[in-house]
Amino acid sequence: MRNLIYLGALMVLFASCEKSEPTEVVETKDSTNYFPMEIGNYWVYEVYEVDTLGNEENLGVLDSIVIVGDTVINNKNYFVFHGPVEYFRSFDTVQFLRDSMGFVVNSCGTIKMAPEDVENPIWSYNIPSEGTTLFNISYSLEKNNDILILPAGAYEVINYKGTVNMLVDGHFSHLYPRYIHNYYADGIGLIMKTRFFALFPKHFEERLIRYHIN
Repeated sequence: MRNLIYLGALMVLFASCEKSEPTEVVETKDSTNYFPMEIGNYWVYEVYEVDTLGNEENLGVLDSIVIVGDTVINNKNYFVFHGPVEYFRSFDTVQFLRDSMGFVVNSCGTIKMAPEDVENPIWSYNIPSEGTTLFNISYSLEKNNDILILPAGAYEVINYKGTVNMLVDGHFSHLYPRYIHNYYADGIGLIMKTRFFALFPKHFEERLIRYHIN
């Protein structure tokens, strides 16, 4: 096993359509409020490194998400999100998202947002490497009326939270379970996200500094 495995990279490589199945949920609220989908919308983030004691360092790096256009996949219209929608920076990802009767789904049919289905797993997948399964990641929503204060403002948020379990024994097993946080504000979108190196106790936060919603 490599000495350092970057979890974000593994997620990009292995989080395919076949590795997730949407959970049946009951629609009670339009989840697109948390994914404002219009061409030209954008969000800009500042990147911080945070140690286990809460000490933080601004890395002087900006990251962004932009809705650059739309496209048709299997006769359905999707908006094209350009940027690391779920992953840490330097992995330039594209996601195709659409409104499906009030739920946000991607081109695999996976439910990405169902804000009233709190605490229940929305989707999960395993991350393999070198012939074994290293991690399991399971996403669910937490809604506890937290207020996050960021450079762009103060927002009441819900947390699209990934729980990461290490499935092999090793010197770094004590670090797990670990968590990936994606904080969304109603009418704004993703305002903060956290990421980490799989075998590195520090984590990174991307904090919203400005945005534009059409």
